[in-house]
Amino acid sequence: MTLLLISILSLVAHAPLRLTPVVRPSLARCLVTAAAQRCSAPPPGTARGSAVPPPPPTGRAEPPPPPPGAESELRSRVLEAAMTMVPEMGWSTEALAAGAESLGLPDVAHGLFPRGGAELVDHFYTECNARVAEEMAEKRAAEQDADPSSRLGTQAFIRWAVERRLRLVTPYLDRWPEALGLLTLPANVPTALTNFGALLDDIWYHAGDRSSDFNWYTKRAILAAVYKSTELRLLTDTSEDYAETWAFLDRRLADAVSAGRCVRQIREAAPQAGHTASVMLNTLANIAGLNSRR
Repeated sequence: MTLLLISILSLVAHAPLRLTPVVRPSLARCLVTAAAQRCSAPPPGTARGSAVPPPPPTGRAEPPPPPPGAESELRSRVLEAAMTMVPEMGWSTEALAAGAESLGLPDVAHGLFPRGGAELVDHFYTECNARVAEEMAEKRAAEQDADPSSRLGTQAFIRWAVERRLRLVTPYLDRWPEALGLLTLPANVPTALTNFGALLDDIWYHAGDRSSDFNWYTKRAILAAVYKSTELRLLTDTSEDYAETWAFLDRRLADAVSAGRCVRQIREAAPQAGHTASVMLNTLANIAGLNSRR
């Protein structure tokens, strides 16, 4: 009997162990599947004997993939719901979890956003950029059918666009320093720069800029300085309708006009200036609107 037990144990010890691999679906797939099942579930109080969808299979096989775009749609829904939580919870993972719960999803849905609250800021930033880009296009389209004299010049259009974009931040102004702090973290800087660069491109494009030389970079650098300085002023503005911020913006643009006049005089007095200096002088004059004929 002892020898028999020893033989059995020896066979078990040396036999290859065959385990069926367990395929674990991704979090996004689980959430999409759960959302679909919740939508198809019978309402509470369904009468006994009524048709009820069969339960899902309980095997170990991975569930079928969600429809194309389902994960992206789910992310967008969670982000939109989380935006309503920002005034209370800030740009945080907690806001994402609360947004998911408001949609009937488990709070672990915030796992869809590996960078946490920074992805909520990115969502808000891109949505605001898209909204302002659409408004700028509509404004320019409306001007096509109007009197040419009523068309906004470069400086006036940039002033309008910067104010319009910054006003979209005001509903979250108390929490905006937190958002700016998240955007300065090393992991978030590339996306933040991409989003900000897209905003600068859109403003200059609709303002009429089609440059493809060094002016392209200089114009965006100067607009970035104007925008960011005005944004920081907005954070501390307690005046009615942020009047002090818009006055600050006007002064910054006026500074550009004054600088442009000086640059034009220097350029005319030094026709033999080097190529780089000439390009920079032209850029400042363009920003000030001195090279345009009105």
